[in-house]
Amino acid sequence: MNEMEYGDYHELIAWELRYIVRRYSEYWEMLMYKEEHERPRYTNEVEIRRLTVVVLTCVFLESVINFYLCTKLSTDDFQKVDRLGLEKKWSQIPASFLTGYSLSSSPDLLRDLHEVTQRRHAIAHSKPKISIDGDNRHAGNEPTPQLDEHAFIGRCASLPERLVANLLNSDSDSHFLHLIIQNLCASIASEIRYGEYWIKQCGTEPEALVIEIMSQGYDRETARRFAVYIGEFPKRDRIGKIIVRRGRTEVARLNPLKFLENTKDV
Repeated sequence: MNEMEYGDYHELIAWELRYIVRRYSEYWEMLMYKEEHERPRYTNEVEIRRLTVVVLTCVFLESVINFYLCTKLSTDDFQKVDRLGLEKKWSQIPASFLTGYSLSSSPDLLRDLHEVTQRRHAIAHSKPKISIDGDNRHAGNEPTPQLDEHAFIGRCASLPERLVANLLNSDSDSHFLHLIIQNLCASIASEIRYGEYWIKQCGTEPEALVIEIMSQGYDRETARRFAVYIGEFPKRDRIGKIIVRRGRTEVARLNPLKFLENTKDV
């Protein structure tokens, strides 16, 4: 093969998936700074962000496996498998031409692929529970929103990267996966890991610093987050104000803080 042309819509899907994973992580982080008894009130808000991660993860997984299979199968052969479900495309079709390929040896992959596809099906084909005059005519199949499914979303966001890595174990010569798909998958998984870092910082903020930030007009939740973002090595502007950043994103500038008087700029 000397030349290859291909569409790049999968890249658009990947970048949007990366964005919504980030949106979910930032909201979950914010929720962790709220008082524990307040958090259940935000269950539906979490679900709004969670369901888009689930649906678009499946969209991206479909795009990835179709891309891969199109590089391996003829037009006729691809048409024979095109309408198979997402789980079969990932678990069975590559095994028909790749020696040693299997998801069975990776129970976590099988579990997570099944769980995310089942959740997507319930979202995309939702049927409400309906009872009129007590007749219970429809049981419904909609997911029941739960506050904490953070571990599930982490597995969901990392699933494309893990599935592609497993595929490359049996097809290490696939330049299409190496050069075109792998980096996209890694960028999506990196968002959940980056968000997890900030989430784990919750609870590390010095109480004295929190109180001092609150004296500048911020509520306790915001002050706690700012104290974490400042960290041990604050960044100051030219007039001495404290620059508050989450990663590279500036979120506020605070007046000088006595708690940080003996710290040096970074």
